[in-house]
Amino acid sequence: MFFCFICDQKRRVKSAKPAHGLCGNCGGGASDVKVKDTCRFCFIPLCWRTHHAIMCRQCGARLRSH
Repeated sequence: MFFCFICDQKRRVKSAKPAHGLCGNCGGGASDVKVKDTCRFCFIPLCWRTHHAIMCRQCGARLRSH
């Protein structure tokens, strides 16, 4: 149980703008978001990655990643 709290991954949305399309799960609108993923060990960031993804505005499901 102790090891669960040593490593974690934090995902943060940097920016979002509307995109064409609808979510297949809930029917909500899509948005093009810029996401920053950070891997941390003992609260120290080891690596990070910034990428674009198309996500649903209502349920937050990832529709497509590029």
